[in-house]
Amino acid sequence: MKKFISIKMIILYFIIIISVIIIPKIIDNKLSYLSIGDSYAKGVNSYGIEEYSYSDFVRDKLKEDNKLKDYTNYSYNEITIKELITEIDKIQNNDLKLQKKLLKRLIQDADIITLSIGLNDIKYYLSLEENMNNKKINNILKKVENDYSELIKEIRKYYSKKIYVIEYPITMTNDYYLLVLIKRFNNFLRNNKEVISIQVNDLEKDKYKYFNNQNSNHYNRKGYELISNKIYKMIEKGWKIIK
Repeated sequence: MKKFISIKMIILYFIIIISVIIIPKIIDNKLSYLSIGDSYAKGVNSYGIEEYSYSDFVRDKLKEDNKLKDYTNYSYNEITIKELITEIDKIQNNDLKLQKKLLKRLIQDADIITLSIGLNDIKYYLSLEENMNNKKINNILKKVENDYSELIKEIRKYYSKKIYVIEYPITMTNDYYLLVLIKRFNNFLRNNKEVISIQVNDLEKDKYKYFNNQNSNHYNRKGYELISNKIYKMIEKGWKIIK
């Protein structure tokens, strides 16, 4: 009888060890991935159709490596930086159709954040101007950079880990002033110590491979997949728990 009780106690002991120590460690190794941003984060292709985004490819890679806890893509095609800040500041979510959690909470719970935002702002400020010149370019860039810095500051209230930001392509940009602004905004991202910038220069060298429509600055599926590879390499470099 005593021997039977001892065996039961040993089994119970191992169950406690597994439930208290081993299982939590397995769960802790999995990551919550949050993608925030505009049409690029949503995966809009060269023809304006929502397809597979770099975010979806990153999610798949995390899943394949058994590192994914959960994934949320919080993106809207036309969203601006200020609108995104407003989304973070919300204390109540009235978007019942999408049934999304508060962005603030998603940011708090995230282990990985990717961000694609700023191009809509550049286009908006550019549309307000006439007779463009260098001074007006500088003013637009200053506004966008200030808004962006405010956004990062807002995210940092709830999240201290790495933020991976995706630069914008200039390959199919025919507007000279828009091209200059995108280039300078990309440089701003690269020099921002609060974020890790994902460069897209090499995609532009083979534009017909990664862009299907000469009238669109959005990637095709191959382009988004290549960006996801860049992001994932940076994640692997920064997160030792990832394979």
